[in-house]
Amino acid sequence: MTKQNYMRAYPLAERCRGGDLSQCEMLAVSSGSTGTPMVWPRSLGHELDIAYRFEQIFHTFHAEQRPTLAVVYFAMGSWVGGMFTAACCRHLAAKAYPITTVTPGNNQDEILRVVTELGPDYEQVVLLGYPPYLKDIIDSGRAAGLA
Repeated sequence: MTKQNYMRAYPLAERCRGGDLSQCEMLAVSSGSTGTPMVWPRSLGHELDIAYRFEQIFHTFHAEQRPTLAVVYFAMGSWVGGMFTAACCRHLAAKAYPITTVTPGNNQDEILRVVTELGPDYEQVVLLGYPPYLKDIIDSGRAAGLA
């Protein structure tokens, strides 16, 4: 199965439930890392399914008990990674997890600024974003005196 024979084989409306684009709550765009970006119909149901997986991950950090700053450093805008990650964190906060979400996007200086300014108010800071970029952020944070 490929994007070409599965996703691109059908018009956008036909990839929506009932084939009706007006029933789609939002559209997200992939990063295009494997070629041309794809447009994906999304709904609250999709977010809730993914939020369940986020809950499993945040549970390993004991985020249900510890005030947590969730720093979403995926690029923001119509790209699915940033939007969905922020939405899933907010769903967990709505379930009484003491999680506060901030979305500095993928600007490294802004990420370090929000961690420096806001991080001390929380027991833990969790960085959520593009994994290859994480090492650069951590290295830069350490060089700036963040531990």
